[in-house]
Amino acid sequence: MASLNFSFTTFRFKLNLGVISPVSTVHSFEITPNSFTLPLEASTTYYWRVDATNLMGKQEGEVWSFIVTGK
Repeated sequence: MASLNFSFTTFRFKLNLGVISPVSTVHSFEITPNSFTLPLEASTTYYWRVDATNLMGKQEGEVWSFIVTGK
């Protein structure tokens, strides 16, 4: 007997980053184990959210914020 198994726990994650809340995407990245550098402006508040997607659909995360300090 053959069987086919789907993993509903396999997620893809997407980082949404913007300067308006709710997040109006300025940068959107598929999250991988690699690191990346973002071109952020000093004295700016950024809002971010991580969305998870699997075979059951998409779930948007909560919106968080941080402020870039410095010159």
